[in-house]
Amino acid sequence: MFSWMVLAVIRLTKYLMKHQSINITCLLIVLPMLAMGQTPILEREISAECPNCTVDKSLELIETAGGFDFSYNSDLIEAGKTVNLSVSKEPVRVALFQVLGDDFTYKDKGDHLILKREKKAAQKKPAKSKYQISGYVVDMLTGERIPNTSVYDNSMSYSTVSDEFGYYTMTLPYSPELVGLIYSRKNYLDTLILVRPTDDHHLNIKMKKDLPPIDKVEAKPVQENPVEETGLVKLVVPDEHQVHIDNITEMRQRKAQISILPLIGTNTTMSGVTKNNISVNVFAGYAGGVDGVEFGGFLNIVREDVKGAQFAGLGNITGGKTRGTQFAGFFNNNRGSITGVQGAGFNNFVMDTIKGVQMAGFNNIVVGRLDGLQAAGFSNIATKNSDGLQIAGFVNVAVRELNKLQAAGFLNYAGHASGMQVAGFGNVTRGEMTGTQIAGFFNSGTNVQGLQISGFMNFCLREMSGTQLTSMLNVGGKIKGTQVGFLNFADSVSGATIGFFSFVVKGYHEVEVTANEVFYLNPMFKSGTHRFYNIFAASFYPRPNRDMYALGYGIGTDFRLSKRFDLNFDAIGYHINEDPLWTNDLNMLTKARLNLGVMLFKGVYFVLGPELNIYTSHRYDNDNNRLGSDIAPYTFYDKDVRGTNVQMWVGGTAGLRF
Repeated sequence: MFSWMVLAVIRLTKYLMKHQSINITCLLIVLPMLAMGQTPILEREISAECPNCTVDKSLELIETAGGFDFSYNSDLIEAGKTVNLSVSKEPVRVALFQVLGDDFTYKDKGDHLILKREKKAAQKKPAKSKYQISGYVVDMLTGERIPNTSVYDNSMSYSTVSDEFGYYTMTLPYSPELVGLIYSRKNYLDTLILVRPTDDHHLNIKMKKDLPPIDKVEAKPVQENPVEETGLVKLVVPDEHQVHIDNITEMRQRKAQISILPLIGTNTTMSGVTKNNISVNVFAGYAGGVDGVEFGGFLNIVREDVKGAQFAGLGNITGGKTRGTQFAGFFNNNRGSITGVQGAGFNNFVMDTIKGVQMAGFNNIVVGRLDGLQAAGFSNIATKNSDGLQIAGFVNVAVRELNKLQAAGFLNYAGHASGMQVAGFGNVTRGEMTGTQIAGFFNSGTNVQGLQISGFMNFCLREMSGTQLTSMLNVGGKIKGTQVGFLNFADSVSGATIGFFSFVVKGYHEVEVTANEVFYLNPMFKSGTHRFYNIFAASFYPRPNRDMYALGYGIGTDFRLSKRFDLNFDAIGYHINEDPLWTNDLNMLTKARLNLGVMLFKGVYFVLGPELNIYTSHRYDNDNNRLGSDIAPYTFYDKDVRGTNVQMWVGGTAGLRF
């Protein structure tokens, strides 16, 4: 790769030995040349000075300094014509312009530069329809060439960008009026020049750095995740658009535009800094803004705000605010806020807030606040507050706060909720829940004010003010209200726990051992609250010929009369087993008990009270040749009704409660 550099040194040595009498100053610095690497021939910097030098000798000096060979037809140049060559660390292109003017075109081929005379120079036309402007853009102070500079006319209809070597070329249509050319570069002051549209121009432009006073430098807000950072936009939008966006701060206005692709359209490479009233994109389009309506066969990309309506076959991508309507066959992607309606066949994504409606076949996501409605076939996600409705076929998520309603086929989740959650499977509120949770399987909340209704279980981890209602399990911390379920567990309850079994840590837990007229030993366990507790009971009566025992379940309530006295009302049903192991027939004893409890000392009560007994049996007593049993000491009612023996009597009970 360094062969042309070595060749340049050898040729320069031979040339100086041959032309010692010629007043030529040629500065050649080897190290910078080594740094050039594969720099195109026209962009290689050379230093050479040859006043009043013939064209052929000037070309020889240029090729020697640049380390390459010219290739051209000698009939095309005036070899003996005298020119002035004077370049100092400037591109070969500038030196050639000094020697040959703008009548030639150049082409690199290895270490050769091919010269061709343009046809326009050989055949002058009386009228021109187009002309060309080219040159270099350099820093006014340092002389360094400035790449990626936007060059455009004052109507923003024609534009180009300087290449990596600071060189630009632009073709403009002929006009009888002076044309203003604007040179814009980030961190530089804009430069405006006027050109007369006649022949081609070679214009080298010097630009001045834009350096505000140190005490007035303010940090400019940077847009997070600009639309240009998305992968699809990078794929579709050429880099030249981004260069203009970085350099040009002014947004131009256009009534209408039509494009096939972002680079093929009426706004050309200036589309990123153009706001359109009517925009039609056959396949895909790119615009600075829309204030009206935009149609895209495949894709619409808008860098800043949209005000009006957007329709796309595949998707809409918007970098700023959207006010109006967005519909897409597959997706909508918004970097700013939405006020209006969004509809997509698959997904809607908004990185800011939405005030209005999001509808998607699969999924809606809003990173900011939701104020309105999200409706999706699969899921809705709002990462901040949701003040509205989320309706989804599978899951809804409101990461921070939900106000109003979540309805999902499977699951709802909210950080805090004030309103209603309805789900086919479960509802979860991580923090405060004020309102109602209804689920087919479970509900969960940290602090709940309101109602939990589920098919299987409810959880309130801390404080519940309201009611838990389920078929199976309720779990709560501090319950200010009611639990209704098959199993209920809580730390404390100020209301009632109603179910098959309830256990309250700071509630009612009693063991009672009594005797009555039928069974001599009756242990039982009471658990729940004073207002409502469950009773698990057993009874035993040894007989000479066979033992009799009973298992029972009941409910009760406790009335605290004073510090030492309380009154219990219990209802208990027993199944009495008189056969060797288990009596299969109906053989049931129901008791209604009213017991007075007297505290003997802390934790120990003496209980005494009457009992109403109702005995119901289908069992036939072979020993006594009758329907029913002779367990009652007496009865005030004893009848057989359609194969069922019913007996009633009043008895009593006495014992201890711990």
